[in-house]
Amino acid sequence: MDVYRRLKDEVESAWQRFDTAANAFQKILKTPDILPPYPDGIQLIRNVNRDYRVAGEEFMKAQRRMVEFTTRGVVPQDLKD
Repeated sequence: MDVYRRLKDEVESAWQRFDTAANAFQKILKTPDILPPYPDGIQLIRNVNRDYRVAGEEFMKAQRRMVEFTTRGVVPQDLKD
């Protein structure tokens, strides 16, 4: 598989993870009554927030790798032959 296709797949996969995490985060913000009682509810919020943050970071990394490749021709080290 060529580098562009692999990076495009990486961006799409990262976007799906981010979108899923964002929806879970928004659901908790919009419907706090679904949270379990303290301390489990607090831990759930922390976990969902962490997943949202990590998914966002992974999406930004995937985008950055794609932009570096498409604008400057930089092939990520892990995708070199």
